Parts: sequence; structure tokens; C-alpha cells
Amino acid sequence: MNWAIIIAVLLTSQAALAATLHGTVYDLSLQEVDNAIIELSSAQSKQQLVARNGTYSFEVTPGTYKLVARTEQLAVIEDVQIPHEGTYIVDLILVDTFEDLEQLLLDLEDTSAEEPYVEETTTYTAWYVVVVVAVLALMGAWLVIRHRKKREHSEFDQQVDDELLQNIISFLQSQQGRTTQKEIRKQFSYSEAKISLALSQLEHEGRIKKLKKGRGNIIILHG
Repeated sequence: MNWAIIIAVLLTSQAALAATLHGTVYDLSLQEVDNAIIELSSAQSKQQLVARNGTYSFEVTPGTYKLVARTEQLAVIEDVQIPHEGTYIVDLILVDTFEDLEQLLLDLEDTSAEEPYVEETTTYTAWYVVVVVAVLALMGAWLVIRHRKKREHSEFDQQVDDELLQNIISFLQSQQGRTTQKEIRKQFSYSEAKISLALSQLEHEGRIKKLKKGRGNIIILHG
């Protein structure tokens, strides 16, 4: 049972580190070459396939590979580096080959060939996306809270007009001179900060009295 778990973990780890190597096979006139034999080998493994419609694709793990493409008359060999997971594109151009492919391999090993063009696309993992979304959400929440506080402060800074003060007094008179701050807030289309500022001004002028009751205030009209 323990060996089964270990093997499953190893297979999962290899799958997580998998990369894709693919490309197109051309001749010297840049025409796609159909049915070329493609071999990909490293010190640990070897894969082979036939390039249908001139294209090939391998699933590999990071490492150093020798990529060989050949037909009866043409061949090419490229050294390919796969540093980490991702997608790599290596297009191959076949050239005239020697009759003996092994001789071609020996000759190419002694020649410093130009490195093939490798196009790499980075694979972004799911955790990176989650972190970015979380950071954006926190920034959005912070901006909303900041805007709300700024708006409330700006309303505090505004002078309470006499019309609002008189409307509050009239409402208190209609309620037999007694009501709650919550009811006053419901009655008028102003923010809680603006209503609180108006009541504080009326209390300062001696026109009302505020009594603390639980979490709210009871407002009593004087005189």
C-alpha cells in the first residue's frame, strides 16, 4: 500500500512538471514535410513518432534533449533545453543527409551548431491567480471604505442649513415632542452623519435634549 502511494506521488509530481515541445518540419524550400520520423531522446528516455501533416508534439519533463528528424533523403539534429514547465516551439528544417545517419550524428557532435529558436510561454499556476484576485479584492474594498469616509467627512464639514434644523423641530412637534434619532434619520434623506451634526447643533442651542438609550438616542424637544 505504501509503495502504491509513493508511486502515485511520483507520477503526480512528474505530471505537474510536464512541458510541451512541438513544432513543424520543413524542407529547404520551406514546404511542410509529411511523415518524417521524429525522435526525442535524453539520458533517461527516448520517444519516437511520425510527423503527420508536418507537425509533431511531445510531452516532456525539464531536461536536455536531442531532437532528430529524418526521412529517406533528409535529416536534422537539434539540441533542446527544457528548463522548466511551459510550452516550447522548435521548428525543424531538413537538409541533405549522408547515407549513414550514424556518421551524421558523429559529425554534428563535433560542430558547434547555432541554438534553435525556442519560443517559451510561461505557465501560470492557479495559486498565483488566486493571490492576484485576493489582492485586487482587498484594494477595491479599501477604496470603497476610503471613499465612504471621505464623503462623510465632507458632509460633516458642511454647515447645517436652517431649513433642516427647522424640519427636525417640526417633526418633533408632530411626534408630541419625543422620538428617536433613528426615526429622524428615516424621515429625512440625509446621511446619518448629517443628521447627527444637525442634532448636535440643536442640542448646543438648547432646543432639544438627547438621552442615551441602549445603542440609540431619544430626542426630546425643549419648550
